[in-house]
Amino acid sequence: TGRAGSTTILNMLYSLPDVQMAGELKLLATLDALPGFGNNEKIPECFRIRNHHMYDDTIMKPTLDGVYKNGWVNVKTIKCHLQQYVREVIGYESKPYFPSVESQKKKAIVGYKMLFWEPFQKYDSWKKLFPCARVILNYRNDLAGQVKSGFYSGSKVEDARKRTENMKRVFGNSEMQDRIFDLPLESFSLAKFNELLKWLGFSGCSYRRVAHANNNGTYKDGNNSNLVNGTCTYGLST
Repeated sequence: TGRAGSTTILNMLYSLPDVQMAGELKLLATLDALPGFGNNEKIPECFRIRNHHMYDDTIMKPTLDGVYKNGWVNVKTIKCHLQQYVREVIGYESKPYFPSVESQKKKAIVGYKMLFWEPFQKYDSWKKLFPCARVILNYRNDLAGQVKSGFYSGSKVEDARKRTENMKRVFGNSEMQDRIFDLPLESFSLAKFNELLKWLGFSGCSYRRVAHANNNGTYKDGNNSNLVNGTCTYGLST
């Protein structure tokens, strides 16, 4: 929800091998605006038939004549292209300019930071595109402190409460509860981040301390180096 420690979470994730993240990309709104995927404005013009050979997928068959007629639409192909687009935007699939540089190599975990102003009702489209995605749910319980911090300064506690409750409601009603890690700012601790480490699928390492970013309502990072003990190995089985 913003000003809730999300930059610290990103710093903790950046310290892990096999993790590629990107910050504050408004991908949900962008993808949901596309006809044939999130935007249903053109769907009534098509007859949707279930393709039983593909999981949770459809083919859209044209039924109208005239200037608004469209051809057959293979939604599976659309999804594959959109998955590729998301990876490219994050920097996961791009051909490395310097293949020998570790940071240019493909990672096992790819993700991005989503902010509260993205339309949460659009989340169903995202789940269809990435059915195995996991979510780290970050917010702040101290709403009075939140509205005094950074860009929130001068806003109302009640507005912050509505945003937080809306986010909790949407993700709380999600069918993917086993893929959501609840991480409010007030829970930040070494033990909690080591729990996150295991949840992500890493073994053989642990965090030695918690990073500190945007101290005292600012946008200044602290010392975020040397956060991990041991050698991290990624091997999520599910």
